[in-house]
Amino acid sequence: MPTFRSLLAVLCFTLLFAMATVISTAQSSPPSAAKVAELTPATRDISVGQKVKFTAVVKDASGNKTSTPASAWFAAPFDLAGVDESGTVSFFNPGEVLVGAIVGGKTVLTHVMVKPGPVTRIDVESPPGPLMVGATTRLVAVARDAQGNPRSDVQINWIVKSEATSVDQAGVLTALAPGNSTIMATADKVMSNPFRVYVIKNSLQGLSIEPRSTNTRTGDVVRFNVHAKSGQADNNSVRWTVSGPAATIDPDGGFVAELPGSY
Repeated sequence: MPTFRSLLAVLCFTLLFAMATVISTAQSSPPSAAKVAELTPATRDISVGQKVKFTAVVKDASGNKTSTPASAWFAAPFDLAGVDESGTVSFFNPGEVLVGAIVGGKTVLTHVMVKPGPVTRIDVESPPGPLMVGATTRLVAVARDAQGNPRSDVQINWIVKSEATSVDQAGVLTALAPGNSTIMATADKVMSNPFRVYVIKNSLQGLSIEPRSTNTRTGDVVRFNVHAKSGQADNNSVRWTVSGPAATIDPDGGFVAELPGSY
């Protein structure tokens, strides 16, 4: 099945070619007239957010460059790029862009691959509060370009300035010892604002689960709660497991059985 973007591109190209045909017919010239060779720049290293001036290079029958101006410019798909009357193309989003011009009654086209814009900032969602020793939590970091578009194709790395915590390549933070850590995310030589994580001593001596037993039907949700026998149970350090025929339990203690049985 064709995607919406592919259908949009086909529609854009069809409209542009129809427009080019109409203009070319209206401006048709003898065989000895100038012919369009190419659009420049010939080599393109283009990223989202850039504006690039294109020029139609025109040669006569002898191969000499002429000063024939372009009578029209176009770029598609329209959500990726736009062009003004001078041939300056503005690139909005990454992807393949078709740039074209009509010169001396002839149409010349070129395809441009637009790269995502460079990373200009990194947004990090830090933990909401202190972590107990032994707790783990996943840090969420999003690299963005100058237009605020996320760059999911870049690698996020972490800088930790303390031995109280550690962060692996997946962004999983582990509380190792009481204290505090200053943490920053980096990508493409861009660094996030630093944030601080506090780690407190774990005084927990035991846990109990409520309800201790219950009857339910398959598909129903049973919510289990954990209580600390001494100290405080940090939600980030609680991990649930379930065994039995077929059931799941989510990080908040929500239990759902798929098959009858004892769990």
